[in-house]
Amino acid sequence: MKQVLKALVAVWALVMVCFLMLFLISDTDFKTELNTATVPWLPPEAKHVSLKQRGGFGAMEFIECTISEEQFRNLAKRKNWELGEIKDKLTYGRIEGLPLLLMDSELGPADLIRNGLISESRAPNGGGYTVLYDIDLQRMIYSWSAR
Repeated sequence: MKQVLKALVAVWALVMVCFLMLFLISDTDFKTELNTATVPWLPPEAKHVSLKQRGGFGAMEFIECTISEEQFRNLAKRKNWELGEIKDKLTYGRIEGLPLLLMDSELGPADLIRNGLISESRAPNGGGYTVLYDIDLQRMIYSWSAR
């Protein structure tokens, strides 16, 4: 019985060390570039590209850019994003330091897409992506999370 208990304690200690190592090697700080970022999978026509990302355990990426509707639809096709229409959708998780999307008569300054497109995919662990496109402003807002 003592040997089993010792083995369980050893396994528990090993698991705790693994979690500690994952935490220590994770890149928890976000790196942000406003209007000057380069994202390899965006078409060259994308302008005012902003990027906020962190790697490691819990990796996340946020991208915003100005892109024509035609280029956005081509990108969506290339990335296999199934697009749906949205109306009057409040956005969330935008990159800090960028101006709000519009001035609304009822809401005031707001991150609101009046006329747009959306594609989303979620994994069982909560990760996945959301991409929004504001047709009127020609603005893409993309977010991805590993979990």
